[in-house]
Amino acid sequence: MDRSELVCKGLIVAGKHIMLRSEVTPGQWNTVKITVKDLPLYSVSNQDVLDAVKAHCPVYLEVKYSNIWHNSKITNIWNGDWFLYILQTDLAKLPDLLDVLTYRVRVFKPLAMTKCKRCGGDGHHSSDSKCPARMTDEMADTVETFQGEGSPLSNLHQCLEGCKIKDRGTSFLTSEHHYQFKKLKAHDKGEEAYPICS
Repeated sequence: MDRSELVCKGLIVAGKHIMLRSEVTPGQWNTVKITVKDLPLYSVSNQDVLDAVKAHCPVYLEVKYSNIWHNSKITNIWNGDWFLYILQTDLAKLPDLLDVLTYRVRVFKPLAMTKCKRCGGDGHHSSDSKCPARMTDEMADTVETFQGEGSPLSNLHQCLEGCKIKDRGTSFLTSEHHYQFKKLKAHDKGEEAYPICS
């Protein structure tokens, strides 16, 4: 868990969710802090972020920003995260992914209300031991792991010398080349896509 997740979600100690002091706003004990992430710096205004969240639930207090930490001290350099405060009872109304203008962004909420990405259950992460879909040690022994272009399971693996992946008359060395080409074409960046072709 990185620092931003820790600050916005709190901790679970001995099965009890503990909110960090910064998660509770003064005089607003029934509000919790949420964090909007993945917005490019200076790409949208405070009002744009507020409008996106207010479309789902009311927001309390003004938008706040998260700054970068360096050598155990907070700097005046913004890291791009936006903090807002909503009522604890409104957490279920706010989705985990949010559209702010043309950007799709993640919303971090306190842990007690989050859903596991693996099993879909409430109140735990996919790596927690209480996740019913978590891999056991016995299961781990049967999983084939791979890394790098030498493995045939890797997207960067070239199957045989001289072998290429072909799609509509275009050749690619690996499936990763093909994927990157398709992604650039989908975003109308054809001039950048063609050098990927082999």
